[in-house]
Amino acid sequence: MQFKSEFEAVVKSLDISEGDQALAKAVWLRCEAAQAGKSVQFPVLLEKQLEREDLSLSQSDIQVIVSVLKEILSQGETIKVIMKQQMSEVWSQCNPDDKATEPAFDRLNKMKTFYRKYKQFLNRYATIQHKLKKTKSL
Repeated sequence: MQFKSEFEAVVKSLDISEGDQALAKAVWLRCEAAQAGKSVQFPVLLEKQLEREDLSLSQSDIQVIVSVLKEILSQGETIKVIMKQQMSEVWSQCNPDDKATEPAFDRLNKMKTFYRKYKQFLNRYATIQHKLKKTKSL
């Protein structure tokens, strides 16, 4: 490990717990490997297994997350409507018979790609929200 003394100084100054030190060391080693241009993959079996804390959520935690996701999804739907309007405006500038409108087609394609990715993003959040709601009702 290069810069071991610097690493230990950072750990000491940040007062990192013993369990988190293993994670910090793994990140440090990966950063060193990446900087040296070496492979950043390490065999999992050779790494110390990190103990996981109890990560369960209380009902109030779940309710807060569900509420935040509800707001994100609501705003997301508004943004989707605006994006559709903008794509419609760009589409009106497109003419397949006119080569001068090719930049408009390119812009429209980029907008459609972004729109699809954004929908996937919102769908992922909706799935998480649904799972949390089911967990809350148990």
